[in-house]
Amino acid sequence: MRKAEVFLGPVACLCSGVFDLRDQEKHSLAEMLIAALRERADQVELRVFNPSEDSAYAEYVRKLRGYLRQAGEDDLADRIAFSLEQITPAIAVDGRLDCFGTVPPVDEFLERVTEQANLSG
Repeated sequence: MRKAEVFLGPVACLCSGVFDLRDQEKHSLAEMLIAALRERADQVELRVFNPSEDSAYAEYVRKLRGYLRQAGEDDLADRIAFSLEQITPAIAVDGRLDCFGTVPPVDEFLERVTEQANLSG
């Protein structure tokens, strides 16, 4: 079974409280992808990280920073607190960063992830 971790971004700019339309679109696309992954719970284990959940914020930052470093994005990892809007949503699959700052087309992502799950399972 594949493991997917989705790191959502802040729902509003922390400094102004304004939700940029571009960020709103990315958030909506991420929510669509999350819903599609939940429908495939028999093939993909899903964990969603949300920075607005205080109890999980430290783990959110630690894991996302680790994935960024692993992907060679040390500068973004070093300033993660100032880069969340730029790097989220981010998606890791099986412990490796798959994408960040954008959401891949849902069908394309699901095909890639579930196809590999079928090959390994």
